[in-house]
Amino acid sequence: MKKVILLSVIVFVGSVLLAQNERVNNAVVRLNYNVNIYNSLGNDIGHNFTPGVSFDFGAKQFLYKDKGWFLEEAPSFLFNDLPFAKRVSVEKREIAVMPYSRLRELGLGLYVVGGYDFKIHDKLSFDVFIGPDIRYLIRYYPQDCGVKDCTDHRLHKANLRLRLGAGLNINNFNVNLNLNPDLLDRGLGVKRYRTIQLSIGLGYYFK
Repeated sequence: MKKVILLSVIVFVGSVLLAQNERVNNAVVRLNYNVNIYNSLGNDIGHNFTPGVSFDFGAKQFLYKDKGWFLEEAPSFLFNDLPFAKRVSVEKREIAVMPYSRLRELGLGLYVVGGYDFKIHDKLSFDVFIGPDIRYLIRYYPQDCGVKDCTDHRLHKANLRLRLGAGLNINNFNVNLNLNPDLLDRGLGVKRYRTIQLSIGLGYYFK
């Protein structure tokens, strides 16, 4: 009897895990909390772990009804603090992007990722994804400066990132974790300035 019960449990669990129900295309909105965990400027003229937020709204389309391959694309609004030095000496000024305590960026983004959704059961799934993430800065300005000093911009307004991560989908809700390294140099006044950003997002899919 115990063997029959155990076999029944194994068959039931296996059927749930391997079930591939028809997937539905969705609209999505997501709020992200971002942290710049690395910058290539180094500790002497930069600091890490600067925060930010972004808001995505887009769509998720499954390429096949009975399989988990999908595309997701979304424009976004972003507001971030960039890692820069509080003070830069005269000798290091030529290699600093902007010598202010904090540089804030306000901009737009657009990402397109491809991925696979692993369905556990009807109300629970796990997905992984990767794709390009384009960013354009509408405005960026240092915190500690006068009005005239704020015109001394030394950043490219457009930038390209890689977006890779994983997400957990519970009913219509989604929690995901993204890693976003810069693919292009951002600074005009340095040989190399790139960041790596870590994001955690809470989203909702409208079916």
